[in-house]
Amino acid sequence: MRNRKIAGKILYFAVILILVLVMIFSGLQILESTVLYRGQEEVYISKTIERNGVKYFPRRDIITVLVMGIDQTG
Repeated sequence: MRNRKIAGKILYFAVILILVLVMIFSGLQILESTVLYRGQEEVYISKTIERNGVKYFPRRDIITVLVMGIDQTG
């Protein structure tokens, strides 16, 4: 009985340790891609289309809604 309690505590500690290590690793991955990145500055590419001297800009205020209906038969 005593050995089961000790084994349970060791298993609990190992699971907590693994979760902490995973959280630290994922946090470092996020920091590396955002804060620690020292690369080139982003180049903004305009998506403007010009036709016959008129400039057209893509709309950004479009909302798409999917509505599903279920029919009941007889």
